[in-house]
Amino acid sequence: MCKIMEDMRNEAAREATKENARRLLKLGKIKIDEVSDCFPELLDSDVKELEAEIMQLA
Repeated sequence: MCKIMEDMRNEAAREATKENARRLLKLGKIKIDEVSDCFPELLDSDVKELEAEIMQLA
């Protein structure tokens, strides 16, 4: 049960970090190639997802 709770907490934290990165990208404060440096806890798949979202906005 503790493992499940830990996984849920980690997933929630990663989603919050991804949302922060998304906001900064939309505001133009960082570039997509800077996301991995600024948010090292995000997975490569997260960065690719953010990139796809940003490309749709352009």
